[in-house]
Amino acid sequence: MKKLFLQVFMLILAISGCSNNLERTSGEFSVSETQKVYFSRSNLQYNKKNKTYFFSNSQYKVFTSNNDTTDLFEYKGYENFFNEGCQWRLLTAQEWAFLLFERQNAFNLSTFATINSKKGFLLLPDDFKLSKTLKIKTLAETKTKKVSDKETTLDKKVDLFLTNNFNTSEWEELEKLGAVFLPFSGKKIKNNSPFYDEGAYWIDSEEEHYVTFSSQYYSSYCGCCKNVCSFSVRLVVDTK
Repeated sequence: MKKLFLQVFMLILAISGCSNNLERTSGEFSVSETQKVYFSRSNLQYNKKNKTYFFSNSQYKVFTSNNDTTDLFEYKGYENFFNEGCQWRLLTAQEWAFLLFERQNAFNLSTFATINSKKGFLLLPDDFKLSKTLKIKTLAETKTKKVSDKETTLDKKVDLFLTNNFNTSEWEELEKLGAVFLPFSGKKIKNNSPFYDEGAYWIDSEEEHYVTFSSQYYSSYCGCCKNVCSFSVRLVVDTK
């Protein structure tokens, strides 16, 4: 009976897409005219010793330099996670482009920020309403230059990391409103030590494409990395 119950539970878990409130953030984000998604509650993590995948309890926590745990993966080095009964997935290049540039009020719903001393890119949900106790300077209020349909550069004189500098309690307030933080977890090239001045995230692609964020620009995707790169993985699950 216990075995049968476990099998039924795992089946229900698989069907539900593991999209319960403990595994995902609360905000809904449009990635096309007809599709919205929830983001996972953190970047994907992997414990090498226990050989298990997990999500951290903190969106801004990274494990890049930890010997037992990593949050940087080679191209498709994270695919075993998708065999564990969940319906998590990566965003496509087209979905990233829509999220960053094309959804309604896109530039009012994204910016760079520092959360508890960690730099990264801040995404706000479609229905975001800022509380009276916090202030955020978004990309809509910042001088930017659109280099292409996939890349935008920032005014070098503007330091959004300093302007949008939030402590733990302030971030918890933003998180309750559905905010998503993509930390600069760094990237690793070949066997070199990781460097942390930007965030690079794999996208759903048959080629080694990725989205990248740095202090001077952000892009919906970049080119191939020739099987030598390790980047972050941030997953989403469809709202329906």
